[in-house]
Amino acid sequence: MARTLSKVKQPLRYEQSPIEIDYTLKGLVRMNLNENLVLPKRILEDAYFASESKFDPRNYPSELDCGEMKSLREELARYCQCKSWKNILLGSGGDQLIDLLCQMKLRIQGGTLVTVRPSFSMYYVNAIKAGGNVIEVQLGKSSCEGSPFKLDVPNLVRACKSSANVKILALVSPNNPTGIQYDIEHMKEILDAVPPSVLVVLDEAYVEYASYSAKQLLNAHPNLVILRTFSKAFGLASQRIGYLATLNEEFAKEFDSFQAPFPLNSLAVFMALELLKKREDILGYARQTSRLRDNLIEDLMRLDHRLLRVIPKSETNFVLVGSKKAKTIFTSLLSRYRIAVKYMPKLEQDSDFLRITVGTEEQNLHLRDALYAIAKEV
Repeated sequence: MARTLSKVKQPLRYEQSPIEIDYTLKGLVRMNLNENLVLPKRILEDAYFASESKFDPRNYPSELDCGEMKSLREELARYCQCKSWKNILLGSGGDQLIDLLCQMKLRIQGGTLVTVRPSFSMYYVNAIKAGGNVIEVQLGKSSCEGSPFKLDVPNLVRACKSSANVKILALVSPNNPTGIQYDIEHMKEILDAVPPSVLVVLDEAYVEYASYSAKQLLNAHPNLVILRTFSKAFGLASQRIGYLATLNEEFAKEFDSFQAPFPLNSLAVFMALELLKKREDILGYARQTSRLRDNLIEDLMRLDHRLLRVIPKSETNFVLVGSKKAKTIFTSLLSRYRIAVKYMPKLEQDSDFLRITVGTEEQNLHLRDALYAIAKEV
């Protein structure tokens, strides 16, 4: 079932947590923001020290088609197996890219964005801020055996065809907060069925933890763009680097006309280049994160199912659990064990959830032991 949302009057912003978290708390374990807790900090420090002498902080960064910016686009084209650096478009994190896409496509005559629910809220937030409308297609129930949060392909396609004013279809796969990656055959079915005038944005922020990448679909679908980030597997959340992969030259030119002259800082770009040189190591830690994730899911599934209902699948660096006592668990973890997780009230009509970032083995054991102790009391 799809629901239509139109412009609202109240201020819109991304809400990190409905309950305040004191990030200055000593010893706080941040398992709430899907930051990369497994990649050793020394790898990022090495990238920083290798980069700091390559630029003068008094100077503006290079233009997007030369210097360090072009070098990054060239390296990303190789990483994504694109034919040319011109197929890569840069932005200040995925959030800025989403904002620009909405400004490009929705600001004229209040265009409509189609997405699913639940999903990454910044698509909804930026669509409304741009003056557009949103159609949300409900995912299947989390409790469905074998297929939690199943994608409703027919209803999604129907929503995209419901009006000539539909300009964007935004799908996050693997999805945040569900952790589910949609089947590649479903992606092909959707791309074949939606009108070519609809820009299909496939958000692959978590792709390094997943089973596949849909970049293989770019050649056959000029209305497809893939969004990625350095904030997850590459561990550069503080530096705000996002990028789009597209084979559509007309779209790339339109996007360039909306982008700011210097959207990225030089230090961030040089650090990204250093990390791409070590991509095999980075991807190795992503695979390690996936193993730790699967182990954490197994550990949590041993808890009393009346307290926690663990979503048994994830293709990301987090796990999702439902609980009638979610708020109590969140509060106990934070106040007694200094572990922050993401509390998500009413993620499904009557159900509250906790989204938990995968940590190191030590952090995961600390979390598990804390949850076991809380379970005995609750």
